[in-house]
Amino acid sequence: MNNSNLENASDLYVPGTLGEIYDLLGSMVLSAPTFTDPSFPNRDLNNRFLQLTLGFDAVRTKIGEDHYNVLTNLSLRAKVLFEHDQNDSNGKTDEGRTILFQIEELIGKLLI
Repeated sequence: MNNSNLENASDLYVPGTLGEIYDLLGSMVLSAPTFTDPSFPNRDLNNRFLQLTLGFDAVRTKIGEDHYNVLTNLSLRAKVLFEHDQNDSNGKTDEGRTILFQIEELIGKLLI
């Protein structure tokens, strides 16, 4: 993560519940692969995945280490795919979205 992302980290919304993480994932699917939004100038791929990771940190005790590890690993894999397809031109964005859907599915099961 670059320094500008670290400086903006204190301004990030951090989801604090599984439901809020689920909502964040829905937003991420729609804004992939760049994760930018003109209404939020500091929103980008790095900040969105930082939000997701911090959200996982917030629910870590509730979901347990095994689920936490699965979610953070899936998130990392998705981020790398999006980084390698910023123009949505080589199929990696579709692969990344599939992983976000897998994370959503797991979060949905944990909500029950």
